[in-house]
Amino acid sequence: MAIRKQKRAEGEHLVNHDNITDITTYLRTHATELGERILSTFPPLQNTTDPVAPRIATLLRKALPAQALAITGTAKYLRKAKAARIVAECGAGKTYMALGAIHVLATVGQRRPW
Repeated sequence: MAIRKQKRAEGEHLVNHDNITDITTYLRTHATELGERILSTFPPLQNTTDPVAPRIATLLRKALPAQALAITGTAKYLRKAKAARIVAECGAGKTYMALGAIHVLATVGQRRPW
């Protein structure tokens, strides 16, 4: 059996790919590189340090911090795109976040945000 080795992007550390037998090990081995690549390819529209949309405060239910972040980011994206997708676990409030994004985009006195 040949030993395959690959030089990692950020240093001289070599990875023995013969020890990677499943997706979990692969993801753990290459987590840093994968994370950097994802962030460089898809930079976030809304960072945790950015202010959230002021209209979120007028929602009838108080948004959790992660929901407020997702609502603001989705609203920013929808200003330039025709559609957006919110993907999260069950119970995370996807419907609430979608309605919150519509609420943020809607202007007072206007019936439709589009």
